[in-house]
Amino acid sequence: MTNPETEGGAMAKAEPRFKNVSPLGDLDVPALGRVIKADEEFEVREDLAPLFAGQVANYEPVNTAAKAATAGALAPAEEPEIEEVTDGDDAA
Repeated sequence: MTNPETEGGAMAKAEPRFKNVSPLGDLDVPALGRVIKADEEFEVREDLAPLFAGQVANYEPVNTAAKAATAGALAPAEEPEIEEVTDGDDAA
């Protein structure tokens, strides 16, 4: 049995792999150009992984690469610093 993450004797980088867990069943996924069947596991390109990782009700991460994308997608966003704006009238 071969392991896709170690084929060729060296550690090959695995593509992120997700599972369709959507309550809607089969999903037409334009980003992949195909329908993903209910409970089907599928691979995506690394640049698309955050799109799937952010939809936890529809897709479950299966391998380490997908779990890493999920962790990044679900990390809390930094709050931007907000400058106080004045109307320029310093006389109060």
